[in-house]
Amino acid sequence: MQAGERREGSAEARQRRAVVDYALQRRAKLADVYAGRASLHDVCDAHPYLLRAAKFHGQPA
Repeated sequence: MQAGERREGSAEARQRRAVVDYALQRRAKLADVYAGRASLHDVCDAHPYLLRAAKFHGQPA
């Protein structure tokens, strides 16, 4: 391995895989909603604290 090369097991490689895994989970859950196997209530379950924080810290889009 040369200086500056990244190993396959590096933290960056693990992070990239985690992003892909999350994207696949999201697509699968959206497919379940569109197919009627999951309700909107199942996927829209933000915790009240998170909603308050978003209203306080967020910016209008």
